Amino acid sequence: MIDENLKVMVAGTIKEIKHMNVTNWKSILDYLDKIPYLEMMGERRNFSEDYIIIPKTEMLDFNDDFDHGTAFMIEVWFERLVRNYYILHEMNINITKLANFAAKGEKITVSNALIGLDKKHRALMDLAIIRFPDIMNPFFMVFTVQLIAYRESLRIIIIEHGSCGVLCRFNYARYKPNDEYIKNLREETKETLIRDINLLFDME
Repeated sequence: MIDENLKVMVAGTIKEIKHMNVTNWKSILDYLDKIPYLEMMGERRNFSEDYIIIPKTEMLDFNDDFDHGTAFMIEVWFERLVRNYYILHEMNINITKLANFAAKGEKITVSNALIGLDKKHRALMDLAIIRFPDIMNPFFMVFTVQLIAYRESLRIIIIEHGSCGVLCRFNYARYKPNDEYIKNLREETKETLIRDINLLFDME
């Protein structure tokens, strides 16, 4: 059974964030800090940041399909960097599509085969509150993931020099019930919040 303080935290927080309108990481943390039902677990974290660059030099290839090996390397690198189940499974960014974009070959035609330079990039960001507490993980979690993928190709005669890569920045924060605040709530308020959350999640 879920702890009553968790239920109060969830119900109270849902009411507080209903009209939340934020566009960046600092804003969302500042907003959550003002919700009295929540207490941040630990301090604010610095962003984790890393990048992967994959160079290549090869004979000119008119096939513009993506390189499966390169795409796989990018996906593995990203999962090892983040190492958080909830972020990996709940984020709205499709890392496979982004990896395929970075690993895709350029469209080679007769007119640009002898010499040519192509550069492309794509930037994506996800900012979300991703999960509600449960018995095993009694906390709210919020995260942000920022990704920039690029690919470039320089062709001279029959040789193609190129590289592709991805830059990733991510951060997250966890919140537990503010037991001191919840303890001092009026009983009627707590009962109302618990009833609301029981009805919402069919916990009765």
